[in-house]
Amino acid sequence: MKAVLSCLVVSLLAAAASAQVPIPPFPTWMVENYDALPVGAYNFFPAMGGWAFAGRATPGGALIVGNTTWMPPVSPPNAMFGENTDQEWRFVTPIKRFGGKWRVGLGATWITAVRFQFFNAANVNWFTSPPLPVNTTSWTWYGYWLFVPSVKVRVLGVPGGGWIGAEDTLARP
Repeated sequence: MKAVLSCLVVSLLAAAASAQVPIPPFPTWMVENYDALPVGAYNFFPAMGGWAFAGRATPGGALIVGNTTWMPPVSPPNAMFGENTDQEWRFVTPIKRFGGKWRVGLGATWITAVRFQFFNAANVNWFTSPPLPVNTTSWTWYGYWLFVPSVKVRVLGVPGGGWIGAEDTLARP
């Protein structure tokens, strides 16, 4: 009986670990390229044509939208980054895909990775990605296909939090 129970526990853990798959960019109508937003600092803003809200995940700091030498956009005129704060995305309908292009602002050289936390409809963090490398000189695509529908995603700078830039952010139910 203990062997069966042990196998069941290992199987459940393995299933949870494979509940997401890294994916390339995908077709969707839920797109945020930050170009329609006025340049400025935000606590939160409506995004993806009303399908989501992006906001600060931590007190203090702001989400900065603009085009600067330390965060040049992939597709001008604008990109977004969390100045001294992580990002939190909330969706009006559960999503099963999420991704975008990510990088670090030029001055935040201590941030070496981005990590994603996915939350289900009960607001339970069901998956946290491993730290994924990012740098201050180029944009890198990271995206996930999720087997558990998610209503919230946090984008975290590692170590220390904040300073992750976002461009061409995508989501899809």
